[in-house]
Amino acid sequence: MVKNYKNANFHALTELLTQVNWNNTVFYSDNINEIFLNFVSSLNNCIDNHIPKQNKNIAIRPRGKVYMNNSIRKLMRKRNRAHYKVKHTDNPQHWQSNRKFRNTVIDEIRKSCENYKMFSMIDKSIPPGK
Repeated sequence: MVKNYKNANFHALTELLTQVNWNNTVFYSDNINEIFLNFVSSLNNCIDNHIPKQNKNIAIRPRGKVYMNNSIRKLMRKRNRAHYKVKHTDNPQHWQSNRKFRNTVIDEIRKSCENYKMFSMIDKSIPPGK
């Protein structure tokens, strides 16, 4: 189930969130874990009342590369179509478009991989608590 934000009633949600007595429903305990659980459940109840859910198929790629994104996959499909045309027509214009798409896909994958490596190094270099 996925939340359908296009049909959400945000005005009613904000009204409900302002009317909630947070001191009595969430912050009444001295235990921080209990306060957190109360806050999350109260917030989720408010959200569930005003943001409808819809059934939607989501593609989960457990063995997918972390730096792959939808734009790269789209370019790969275009590259594959151009390669199919080259194999079946042997037209010089198709060869040229095939090379263009092949090089574009390789460049985008390299850029995305480098960005992922750079951001993962940045996150690991920051000591916790800083």
